[in-house]
Amino acid sequence: MGVGDLWNTHTHPQPKNNMSFVSDIIIMSSVINVNFSHIGGNKFTGQLRSGYTQADIRKIIADRLGSDNYRLIVNGQEIQEGNSANFEEFKRNNIKNNSTIYICQRMDGGSGLIDVITHRRTILADLQDELNKMDTLPDLIECSGCLEMTSCIRFCCNSILCKECFPNYFHSRDYKLKCLICSNILAPENFFVTAGFLASLNQLDETAMMARNIDFQICTCGAYAINSTMYAKQKCDNCQRWMCFFCNNDWDDTKNMKNTQYTCTVNCLWETKITYQLVKLEFNRDMKVPNRRCCPKCQKCGSYDQKCKYHKCPCGYEFCFICLKSKGDCIREFNSQYNVPCGSVAQQTFDIFPRLVCAKENVSTGSNAFQEAIRFVQRFIHRINADKSQ
Repeated sequence: MGVGDLWNTHTHPQPKNNMSFVSDIIIMSSVINVNFSHIGGNKFTGQLRSGYTQADIRKIIADRLGSDNYRLIVNGQEIQEGNSANFEEFKRNNIKNNSTIYICQRMDGGSGLIDVITHRRTILADLQDELNKMDTLPDLIECSGCLEMTSCIRFCCNSILCKECFPNYFHSRDYKLKCLICSNILAPENFFVTAGFLASLNQLDETAMMARNIDFQICTCGAYAINSTMYAKQKCDNCQRWMCFFCNNDWDDTKNMKNTQYTCTVNCLWETKITYQLVKLEFNRDMKVPNRRCCPKCQKCGSYDQKCKYHKCPCGYEFCFICLKSKGDCIREFNSQYNVPCGSVAQQTFDIFPRLVCAKENVSTGSNAFQEAIRFVQRFIHRINADKSQ
């Protein structure tokens, strides 16, 4: 077809004026595509026109799933229902073309992709196939891992690994392409070649980010879930499994699990992060220090390294295992040193962990304000690379 055929009046009526043509372009550009992801990472696509509301998002979900009684996640932030002005600002900052909306089931019990561990195992299983699609260096060269002369892959500065050593390296670097020379992290899209594998890596990063929140969980069936009441015993609406929301184990009364807030009390994940045993300090046996702590800055759990009382977290923050103040503040406030006592042992609580849903303090569970707060978290949206919908 020639260019002139595009506006053949027999098939495509020619616009009366240029303004009509411009109007058509504006209408087309005012529509954004949104990807919806729910149980097990299953996806579908919807379109939102300029001026869309939360009700428009819910309608797309209800038409596809038969209900809109879900919570949604965007960029790890909460969409607050009932406030149109706030939503307008929120969607401008967070909901873009090809954003992905995570659909989470509600868990309101009291007195829901695959889980992160399984996702990582899947990536390792797929990694060898991905490596086989990648070119190696033309000549045999010494692998930085096994030190053998073999076919290798080079990345970043001069990191050289064979395909047999690469999976162990990738796993030990927490699934990041960290250069063996300069320690910079290489973007996956600048190394891996398959769109599906890249999408899986990106989704792992974002799922892990959401899993940092104490009120978020992914059931073993793949359903996302957010806990409104923070009680341990919950039932997955998808697979009907009774579970401890916090450690994701099957609920078993014979193991003396207790339906309390934040923990089932049986080696439960978040509880183990803030509890500790006092052990003797290596360089001052008359002094005791907790054997594990959560970093006050990033909440990553770390263990006493048999050295001094100061601990440097992978995030870069250095703090005292006893008073939990920064190393600098501990030294200044207590005139302390690595093997000298400071303040009393500070106690960490569940409040240090981030949540997708902001805690509402001093609000009765029976009040309208509390019920409104619960409704606020029915919709969340989280951004994923557009390739994940393909």
